[in-house]
Amino acid sequence: MSYVRTPEYKEKMRRIKTGGLSYEENFRKWVLPPDSETGCMIWAGSLMLTSAYGQAAKSPNGERYAHRVAWELSFGAVPSDKCVLHRCDVQPCVTPAHLFLGTQADNVADMMNKGRGNYGDITGIRRSVETRAKMRASWTPERRAKKGAEMRELRRHRFWSSKKV
Repeated sequence: MSYVRTPEYKEKMRRIKTGGLSYEENFRKWVLPPDSETGCMIWAGSLMLTSAYGQAAKSPNGERYAHRVAWELSFGAVPSDKCVLHRCDVQPCVTPAHLFLGTQADNVADMMNKGRGNYGDITGIRRSVETRAKMRASWTPERRAKKGAEMRELRRHRFWSSKKV
């Protein structure tokens, strides 16, 4: 016999874990008062591992970005084709007035316009033609041989924690 967790059971367990608080009350207890300079209300709960965006507690829909939850609590559901963007560019900010809806294209354009994208020489992921030419010129045969030997050594001992050298 398999055990299925019904929505009623999940809601009961959530209320037990949060001390009987509603989802909105539990969310609000993790929000700091507005900053006097910026007006940002900062999420004081956990943050996503890959970014500084706030991570709201598990909800019926799973773990969610805190700024999306703030939007939904203030304005209603986010359409499936929209993203919740920040006007203030403070990732843990959950101030409803600092949030707006846009498409993924709007999000990328906003990011690039504000200089926050992973592009060019900043990250080293994609380099300009000039930068690549300078790098190629700096690689002497001795340096190439040394780097190749280092890479072979790393590959050979890739699982060094589980193997004896």
